[in-house]
Amino acid sequence: MKKYLLFLPVVLISLLLVNCQTGSKYDLPSQVQDIITDDQLGKLEEGGLIINEGLDPPKIEGIYEGDSLIRTFDSDGHGIGNTITSYYYRIENQTDENTITFSYRTWSGSDQALGIGAFISGSDQSFTLFVEVEGYHPGDDIHYRDVEVYSGTYTAEGIAHWEYGFIRTYKSVDLDLYMDVGDYRGYEEEDDLASNSSWPTS
Repeated sequence: MKKYLLFLPVVLISLLLVNCQTGSKYDLPSQVQDIITDDQLGKLEEGGLIINEGLDPPKIEGIYEGDSLIRTFDSDGHGIGNTITSYYYRIENQTDENTITFSYRTWSGSDQALGIGAFISGSDQSFTLFVEVEGYHPGDDIHYRDVEVYSGTYTAEGIAHWEYGFIRTYKSVDLDLYMDVGDYRGYEEEDDLASNSSWPTS
């Protein structure tokens, strides 16, 4: 009995040291804190987004198509249930340090973005991507910056349970057509799968 009593404080001290070192309540790569805060992650979680914690994610490199994306939450309460055009996601250069390269676009190129910092967490076949992106809407000549969080489960057919949430951190023109800085919203695949695909050439 005495052995257990002596062991418990050591475990508690170890956990406290880990929390102090990471500065986050989440078990994620330390670099994630450079692009998104616990408070921001909490807002996306409250909207329903799943955060897959852990430092041993699956290998998920590939190109995937989200063809049935539906809005599931919005900080302004707008457009819940609305669907959007298909998006293509390119994921590559995954490293053992949990860094990764990420980009996306629509088929026509009306919306496209490149991750300027991307990291991955998870365990078994489930994962979460944390991405800071710089994007561009050519039609309205608007540049924007978002911090985006994507979650899913890797399968041979693509990514099951594909969902994401994002927070707008910058836009170059204050058009009401696009989200305001600080707003956030989330989407998920209505058919539950972002399928394997190829990168659009148009």
